[in-house]
Amino acid sequence: MYDLSRFSARYKQHIELPEGFTNNVDLNLVRDTRYLYDFPDEMPFAGDSALENRMNLTKNSENTHSSLDVDIYQNLIKVDPTGQNDLAIHRAPEVNYSLIPIKIWGPELLGLDVNYVNFTRAGKTFYDDPSVDYFAPATSKYRTGQRLSTRPSILIPFNFMECF
Repeated sequence: MYDLSRFSARYKQHIELPEGFTNNVDLNLVRDTRYLYDFPDEMPFAGDSALENRMNLTKNSENTHSSLDVDIYQNLIKVDPTGQNDLAIHRAPEVNYSLIPIKIWGPELLGLDVNYVNFTRAGKTFYDDPSVDYFAPATSKYRTGQRLSTRPSILIPFNFMECF
């Protein structure tokens, strides 16, 4: 008789798609967090704080890199090994765009990196302050949100040896 209440599943995929797109999937699933310690040969993640489950789609061209990522985590440091996963913070989606430095005028080069991430979780958007039973802006810590960062760059190449 098999015990179906405990299981693990791992899946990896790499597919080259038309038009320069690439798809990668890396799934690591367990029914209970103790599984990693009981069967370390099957799931070598014992001691990690979370299992990462990631899917992405990328496209590279001569001058650009674009990617769309989704990272869903399974919290491994919860008290109940089969309990809810509502404290895990996920990145869904994360969007990246990079412009490889290109000549704009004279020897100068222009580059650009843009990153957007949405941090989300199934539970509350914040950790409760144990001293109060409601959201307290001064002490409760947010665990969801969004981040947009841009990093433009101007590069001016020169020959260091010509300076002497």
